[in-house]
Amino acid sequence: MRSDEIHYNGDMTTNPKLNVRRAGERGHADHGWLDSWHTFSFADYYDPAHMGFRSLRVINDDRIAAGGGFPTHPHRDMEIFSYLLKLRPGDKASHELAAGRGLWLHIAKGSISVNGIELVGGDAISLEEPGAIEITATADASEAILFDLR
Repeated sequence: MRSDEIHYNGDMTTNPKLNVRRAGERGHADHGWLDSWHTFSFADYYDPAHMGFRSLRVINDDRIAAGGGFPTHPHRDMEIFSYLLKLRPGDKASHELAAGRGLWLHIAKGSISVNGIELVGGDAISLEEPGAIEITATADASEAILFDLR
């Protein structure tokens, strides 16, 4: 566990232990046509403290230059999916995490409060203990990607 992670230790039923990964801690690669931010170790970015979360191995925030793009390339032994929450200021959502599961919430843009912890675009939060989280949008056009994993 990294010393700069924030932990919220409250009543585990309504305020489970949350681990925050701030946007500025992520790996970065700028290839000209591709500007990429890596949440976990990926390509030339290696961080042994952030190799993935449960079965989740890659969350890259890629900005591709106009007229650019990835050449065709294979992916094997994986699923590519996302569950996007689009929220307006004041919108609320809640999620109950069952025993044996893990949650990763990545803030794509805007700002969101999770159980009172403020997160901005590029930040992420994880949870591995049963409990509930409440998500509240605090900025216009906030978006978050929620992963509920075995």
